[in-house]
Amino acid sequence: MWGENGTKVIGGKPVTLTNWKVSLNFTMNGMRFDYTHDGQRTIEVVSDKYAWNEETPGGKATPMPATLQERQIQMMLTPIGMAKAAKAAGDAAKVSTTAGVTTLTFPVAGGTITATLNKYMEPVKAEGRYGTTVLAVTYDQYGDWNDDAKADVYLPKHIVQTQNGMTVLDLTV
Repeated sequence: MWGENGTKVIGGKPVTLTNWKVSLNFTMNGMRFDYTHDGQRTIEVVSDKYAWNEETPGGKATPMPATLQERQIQMMLTPIGMAKAAKAAGDAAKVSTTAGVTTLTFPVAGGTITATLNKYMEPVKAEGRYGTTVLAVTYDQYGDWNDDAKADVYLPKHIVQTQNGMTVLDLTV
């Protein structure tokens, strides 16, 4: 997913993202969030049991072990990540429907994700809980946003993430 419009809270202060790209690789169990704000490029990476920041893609890496669990949860909070993680959870993944609302709950990365699904079984909101932290994400405007080829899977155009109730990320694809 990529875009040229978004905001992210860094050091407690919201900044405008002028360019961003999220790359997911479920074969390697990894995610790279590459973004630019105020003329500064930041690359946040997680893969399996490791988290680090890079100066350039694949370039000099700075270990970020304190961010590992959060980045693992963020990766699994993506619509495709939720489908992959729920499948991997096997019988531990639970689907329920109450008053016409379908939810999916499964364990992941030492935490739990609960997602509310729309009639097409796409997540419209999800909550990842680990320790005392709650990452909540809302997704809307699902569609095919590819310019050059028909997509196999629809993705949301607008993604908003909150951490413990405060908006920390707002992206438009």
